[in-house]
Amino acid sequence: MVPGRGPVGFGSPRGCPRYPESCVSVSSPVTAQAPATFSASLRRRAVIEVVTLAIATPMFILLAPHSGPLYVVMAALFLVFVGLNAREIRTAVWTGPLSAGNGWCWYSARSILLLTALVVAVFFGWYLLSEHEASFGNMLLTIAIYLPWALVQETIFLFYLLGRLRVLFPATSPVALSAVNGTAYGAVHWPDPWVGVLAALIGAIWAYSYFHHQRLLPIAVSHAVLGATFYYLVVGRDLFSEFLALI
Repeated sequence: MVPGRGPVGFGSPRGCPRYPESCVSVSSPVTAQAPATFSASLRRRAVIEVVTLAIATPMFILLAPHSGPLYVVMAALFLVFVGLNAREIRTAVWTGPLSAGNGWCWYSARSILLLTALVVAVFFGWYLLSEHEASFGNMLLTIAIYLPWALVQETIFLFYLLGRLRVLFPATSPVALSAVNGTAYGAVHWPDPWVGVLAALIGAIWAYSYFHHQRLLPIAVSHAVLGATFYYLVVGRDLFSEFLALI
């Protein structure tokens, strides 16, 4: 995939993506864009897929704490929808007119990674006031191992689900769509109320960033770092040791 043309990279070396007012274009001014419009067939498919997932997700929330493999089943279901619709989502939902100039859009990566650093600092403050010990080596290993799974989750929730919400409600503001997406993100983490609330809040921020800049990688890095540091520094769990115990 050419950097800047797909949903994963940190920047956009070939031009500014949708909502380029947050970017610096070096050769041409940016004009406002009208709300997107989508075909009737695309909207019908989006309805069918979202209804299917709306029926399956409550079952996942109820059963997932007691069935680890169900996480894989649900992720596979989402990824089937992603795979079947990836080209259309990329070309009809998230790809808009680029600015004529050779702009760079680093705002998304910088803002998300800065927010991540601030939250991790809070986690470290909590850790210093707590009595539990943390294995920092295992924490770094957990971040590295968790990153691919975080990227899968963000592909599902941002590239796919947020895209489907945008198709169904094209005139709805990015803030509202991001809040709905964050709520869904928190719901699948709800067996743990603290994780659910934090996931909903940060998930809405991630969604808002992706809505404007369409870059998954910095969000996935943020996800992996925040997830690992939360459990090691705040909860006091060694996820890497728990994983080794399972195998």
